Amino acid sequence: MDRPMLIDPYGRPLKVDAKTMGSEIAVPSTGARRPATFDSVVTGLEPVRLARILDAAVHDDASEFFALAEEIEERDLHYGSVLQTRKDAVSNLEPQIEAVDDTAEEEEIAKFCRSFVERAEFADMLDDALDALGKGVSVVEMVWETGKRWVPREFEWRDQRFFAFDKETRRELLLKSGDERLPLPWGKYVTHAGRVKTGLPIRAGLARFAAWAFIMKSYTLKDWAGFCEVFGQPLRVGRYERNATAEEKRALLRTVLSIAGDAGGIIPKGMEIEFIKSEAGRGEAVFGKFADYLDKQVSKRVLGQTMTTDDGASLAQAKVHDEVRDDIRRADVRRLQATIQRDVILPAVQLNFGVRQSYPQFKLFIEEPEDIKALSDATAPLVRAGLRVSQRQVRARLGYDEPEEDDEVLVPPGTAPEPRAARNTRHGPGCPCCRASNADRGDPGAAEIEAIGEEELDAWKAQIAPIADPIERLLRETNSYEEFLAQLDDVLDEVDLDEVTKRLATAMAKARIRGMADG
Repeated sequence: MDRPMLIDPYGRPLKVDAKTMGSEIAVPSTGARRPATFDSVVTGLEPVRLARILDAAVHDDASEFFALAEEIEERDLHYGSVLQTRKDAVSNLEPQIEAVDDTAEEEEIAKFCRSFVERAEFADMLDDALDALGKGVSVVEMVWETGKRWVPREFEWRDQRFFAFDKETRRELLLKSGDERLPLPWGKYVTHAGRVKTGLPIRAGLARFAAWAFIMKSYTLKDWAGFCEVFGQPLRVGRYERNATAEEKRALLRTVLSIAGDAGGIIPKGMEIEFIKSEAGRGEAVFGKFADYLDKQVSKRVLGQTMTTDDGASLAQAKVHDEVRDDIRRADVRRLQATIQRDVILPAVQLNFGVRQSYPQFKLFIEEPEDIKALSDATAPLVRAGLRVSQRQVRARLGYDEPEEDDEVLVPPGTAPEPRAARNTRHGPGCPCCRASNADRGDPGAAEIEAIGEEELDAWKAQIAPIADPIERLLRETNSYEEFLAQLDDVLDEVDLDEVTKRLATAMAKARIRGMADG
């Protein structure tokens, strides 16, 4: 199958080599100076060297920064946890492909894209792409299956140290190959930028901000460990008599030194050992609080809040902070969608269907949680006031399905379940099929009962007007849903139920008399 003619952004023909697309390029290789392992940069790290690493990442080579970012994620348990939380908030979303329109051709293209987007390897690739949140940039190499259809078959994460930014703009990623810097082939790599701030990609990784907190926390924990080593156990003081011999003093000293490990010992009568209370608890007040402070700053930078990670406050406060975190997630989703659209969907469609005016859209579906209590609290008074609400729409909002014919349905406490036959035929007052059903069941008073209902329905507008008019007026006068709810209680005081109550009582009396006449 011949590949469609492709052009680059400048209108020049674009050559795509099947061998290149179907093989791996940026693999660890000694000859290309891409080792699989690297030496640690965190061991012995001090502020001066950290400043040099961060400066070199911006102006020269970012290899040490990428190594630093990976080690911080491994060694700092708090930073690693909140960073993984932010990644999972995006990578666990369901990927979807939206067709351009409903024509057969566009549906075929969208179906083709879904064939590889729904695979497990694609979900793993999203995790790898989100490595850019910490390091500023991530690279995933695609290995294509070059058969009848060219499909991305494998997605291989590549170590960022295999790449370098161009010297002019510091934005374009180039592949290291010995002393050379090679452009990345079109359609071969997924290059995602975290962009947690505006500016150069290398300055936008969360690890750049976490590095200073990491080194200060490292010094804090080291000092705290030394403090606990000195003050972690009570001070042991041995007391001896003035006339004690040298041998007795040495025996007392050996007992004092060994009592911590042996938890016991013997001393001559007349000597004593005193345990002076340890001051180790003071370490929590100094070192512990500073470490907690640093963790909270990291949580704010990574998640935008501390309530769900550090403070554990009330549910209401946590919900407010979760909204902030959701804003961050939406921004991450938007950027990742754009990357996948550019580096995966467009090449896949162009290689198989040619250059097009529009392309299927890659989306990560964010399910909006419904506040069921707020919905119920708002709906109930409106229904009682006479507002007609679709059961189908309410069920959809609450996630309930329409009951099947043989389903048992829930009823209020103390209420007998409605017979299935009645439930299946009751559609509303005056419904022709309901009247026919009543007649079929041999009800001699069915026609008279239906006539009473029809008579009341003829005057429904006059009956409902005192109820509906004040609510409709409020709807016209208010400008928002919140304003409407705030004034609803006052308006309900204006509702006049006298007319509808009188008509309902009359209809019920007629129906009761009709039933008594039938015996």
